[in-house]
Amino acid sequence: MIEGWEGCPPTTYRDSVGVLTGGFGHTGPDVPPEGTPVSRTQADAWLASDLSRFESAIAALAPRSTQGQFDAMVSFAYNLGEGALRSSTLLKKHNAGDFAGAADEFLKWNHAGGQVLAGLTRRREGERAVYLSDSAPASVPDTSTTAKRSISFTSATDLQSALKTLGFYQGAIDGIFGPQSLAALTAYLGESS
Repeated sequence: MIEGWEGCPPTTYRDSVGVLTGGFGHTGPDVPPEGTPVSRTQADAWLASDLSRFESAIAALAPRSTQGQFDAMVSFAYNLGEGALRSSTLLKKHNAGDFAGAADEFLKWNHAGGQVLAGLTRRREGERAVYLSDSAPASVPDTSTTAKRSISFTSATDLQSALKTLGFYQGAIDGIFGPQSLAALTAYLGESS
């Protein structure tokens, strides 16, 4: 999911607020000067390192989370930083068990440089949908006998493939979580709830 949102330009670049970035949205002192080529191997290494850091942070900040909630908060923190999540109303509502309220908080984080960005709006809508995809806390067993099916994915490509198999996704499987993927996921969630 993060790979799809971030993309992986072939060279380092400045993001929408001017931060030097490389690979799948990696920032930090190890990013070489703007315009430097970045290999897929380097991008993957940065992604793995960043994911490890954010997964550990979310595990500590929100220990009672479903996989969907966890994944959505990792994506959120990956994009905005652990500090933004740590001080957010989203996290406060999540930890209080107000999952619907926490889900709605994602939508408030669609600004960069004082501007609403369409890409951030789509990302936050996607994260909200993933967050709501299995809203019972992981430590509480699912006793529902009416659950139709569940899908499992680790990337936008996996999600698109699973939704296509179930007949919800009609487009090419391209690994980019955009409007078509969001519509398919929303349709799936609506039918399987």
